[in-house]
Amino acid sequence: MEISFKDKRVLVTAGTLGLGRAIVDLYLRDGARVALCARSEDPLYELEQRFGPQVIARRADLMDPDATREFVSDVVQEWQGLDHVIVNPPHSARTPLSQLTLADWQQSYDAIYRSMFAVVETALPSLLEQDRASVVVISSLAAIEPLDIMPASSVLRGGIGAWVKLMTREYGSRGLRFNAVEPGYIATHIVQEGISRTARETGRPPQEVIAGLARPIPLQRLGTPEEIAQAVYFLTSDLASYVTGVCLLVDGGLVRGV
Repeated sequence: MEISFKDKRVLVTAGTLGLGRAIVDLYLRDGARVALCARSEDPLYELEQRFGPQVIARRADLMDPDATREFVSDVVQEWQGLDHVIVNPPHSARTPLSQLTLADWQQSYDAIYRSMFAVVETALPSLLEQDRASVVVISSLAAIEPLDIMPASSVLRGGIGAWVKLMTREYGSRGLRFNAVEPGYIATHIVQEGISRTARETGRPPQEVIAGLARPIPLQRLGTPEEIAQAVYFLTSDLASYVTGVCLLVDGGLVRGV
């Protein structure tokens, strides 16, 4: 089966850095039209200049539901619809569990769920008009194996699996698929910054810090943003036409549960 996203309309939130940028780049290389948003204007301008009408790049803060809805609505109107939506949510609070305040929990909920609901609610009517449309949410291995360093995210992301199952039951009969990707330890810019910070604080070489992170991973390395993008690409493609309601763990075998 030949897979191509040429001229497909794909919306990616938070698409200028890390996982989001890897996802954007992969679809652009395959000829898709890609709409993306971010808070910083410079990388958005660069993408628009480089790819022209193949890209819609708009400044929008995903923590602002009105701005998020406006971005999605504008894309739907300009392109007369959408074929695929990839929800890459903002980062939630990394405060230690014992120090989390009610405001921290609210910020984390807004980052993970409120942004997701605003995107999907706005895009849904258009997606239901398409043939073989799909939604993919970027979650985390913390959804199934809670991480002490990400307590709020660990608690809240656990509900994404239930959401994709429920959305699948609600809209599967109309051909719309919902899935999630759960990345493990991925060498994004944020992880790289954390590695550098740990190296400075401990006096250890960065490679030693990386080796420590990779040691419990059966594949003995961190994943790359491109590998997460490939998982997303698969789930939105016709290769996954019978895959829906799934949380795909992409962690190099780190999680031990079955």
